[in-house]
Amino acid sequence: MKAMGAVAVALRGQWLGLRSLRSTRVVLLLSLLFLLLALLSRAIGWLDADAFSTLRLSLIGVGVPIAAIVMAEIPLRDGMTHRTLLLSMLSPVSRGQLFVARHALVLMVLFALFAGLGTVLQLLGGFEGSAWGMDLVAIACGLWCYLGIWGLISLLTKHALALGLAVFLLADYQLARFPLGLRNAAPVAHVQNLLGVVEVETLGLPVKVQAPEAWVSALVLLLLGAFCFAVAALAFRRRSLAELC
Repeated sequence: MKAMGAVAVALRGQWLGLRSLRSTRVVLLLSLLFLLLALLSRAIGWLDADAFSTLRLSLIGVGVPIAAIVMAEIPLRDGMTHRTLLLSMLSPVSRGQLFVARHALVLMVLFALFAGLGTVLQLLGGFEGSAWGMDLVAIACGLWCYLGIWGLISLLTKHALALGLAVFLLADYQLARFPLGLRNAAPVAHVQNLLGVVEVETLGLPVKVQAPEAWVSALVLLLLGAFCFAVAALAFRRRSLAELC
């Protein structure tokens, strides 16, 4: 009971901080704008069902990793930069509970946001239960993996946001378009694979595209995220109070 109360305290503190952050407001504003444009396009008839399906796949396959990278600094790095982590560190909450609570809240907010947008696009383009289920799996696994990777990197450097966006656009996403097995080294390739999307550049050559089973992609994303979260938690617990605050 004490542990649950401590986690609730940590969640409440993180929620109050999360609402006031510029990055949170930007993500929510862009999401609202995206939703309004989608509804307007449907009402006017600009987009057909296939276009909404493509839009949904792009939202999850590209939007989820980018949103996770943008929000990855919030659980720890933002608190270290603005010295807001100190108050939580002085509370009866352990570092482990604080780590879990701050990351869990960001994960839940992002999952709710993308699940909602994905569901709306599913309804606009023609709802399919199986596709909707895989959308949710891709969102959950993608957020878990990318938040774990870039949450760890944000703990090690102040420039994780710029580095993360550059790596995703110039390396991760480009590698996923490589037709051979090397593409499976890109986390975004596994997110796309869960969606049933394989976007590669073959240059007209008879190259066989190698994509793993959906369960393999889900397992890769979950294990990679878990490893990065574990390393980040260990680094967070071992840092001195002066380094963190």
